[in-house]
Amino acid sequence: MDAFLSYDWAGVVIALVLLLIGFGIFFLGLRRKRKGLKWSVLIFGCLIVLISLILLAGSVYHVLRVIKAAQKFPPPGELYEVDGFKMHIMAEGKNAETEEGVTPTILFIPGGYSQGLALWHLHKSIAKETRSIIFDRAGTGWSQRSPFPRHVKRDVQELRLLLDAAGEKGPFILVGHSWGGFFANNYALNYHDDVAGLVLFEASPPESVVEPGSKGLELFARYMKMKAALDLFTLSRFLPPIGGEEAMDPDSPDFLYKPLREVWEMAGANELRVRGSWAAAASFEAMLDNPELQVQTEGALGDIPMFAIYRENMNSEIDDLPEAERQEIREQSMKMFDLSEQEYEAMMESISASVQQVPLLSERGELMRPPEGSSHQFPYEFPEFCLEKIREMIALVMRESE
Repeated sequence: MDAFLSYDWAGVVIALVLLLIGFGIFFLGLRRKRKGLKWSVLIFGCLIVLISLILLAGSVYHVLRVIKAAQKFPPPGELYEVDGFKMHIMAEGKNAETEEGVTPTILFIPGGYSQGLALWHLHKSIAKETRSIIFDRAGTGWSQRSPFPRHVKRDVQELRLLLDAAGEKGPFILVGHSWGGFFANNYALNYHDDVAGLVLFEASPPESVVEPGSKGLELFARYMKMKAALDLFTLSRFLPPIGGEEAMDPDSPDFLYKPLREVWEMAGANELRVRGSWAAAASFEAMLDNPELQVQTEGALGDIPMFAIYRENMNSEIDDLPEAERQEIREQSMKMFDLSEQEYEAMMESISASVQQVPLLSERGELMRPPEGSSHQFPYEFPEFCLEKIREMIALVMRESE
């Protein structure tokens, strides 16, 4: 069912089937002889027809918006055949020759299950200094759908095939934010010789996919499915955006993604396609079902240098709020995750403690701190800090390659 619902035309099919059912019920009512029953069936049939017509209008509008967006924003990079479908990659800049050697290629992996444009601002800056790559995971951006079920092992295999098809040679420095850091660690585990270094911006820690920390990931997967289902009928506008409306509004002073203003409309056009949300949900659910796929063993990544950058207080956004607001968020979270107060505390403590495990995944992992006042989205709040850490990793890798 997930595979079917990941097609943008699926809403049209559902609405038409519902319309036929509505007409069937209506005509069935016409054949009833008992007046009370007849009118009940007729009214019910008319209601189904009305709902289906509303859904049909929304689904047709959705398909037209997707087509228009695709025409307005063609792929800015290149599309390559990968295991029976096409993936999008944008590689810019050149590996510079310096006295220390040739600069390595940077490979960006955004948080969530986002398209490559989510770290476009860092990519454009670093591409002035060395080769830099952003790409769209299967189903996101301009990349086509790939087979279900999704899971992180399939994701990294597809990335490797994409890099080979595009002729991009490693070893690479992988830069991952949040779930993208989780992805980066898995790529390094499976293709160790392909990775020169890791820069992780608050990568999802191992405890985020096992109890009790997995509650948040499970909820996020459900949210993505709900959003995708509503998107089929142009109804997701009634679903509150993650992070709040102000944070996602480019005209708001509280807009979080200011460095992405230049590509915000393009990225939003790609988000109209429902396949990305379904792929994200499927990938998260597969990770919850197969936690053994994560990188969790100390030293599993060998001697790959790693900068693991985390806030000292993972709850800093909440702790800085007034007491009344903190308590309200706490109660909402407990209700949302169906947790007792003790279970909620255990979840938060386990995630915070899990952060300490991440730098231990590599024999050369370093735990670092972002600037004071950072939230989980510090790659957008403090892009210059993030670029500086990437440059530090470039310098470290080059010194060791001499």
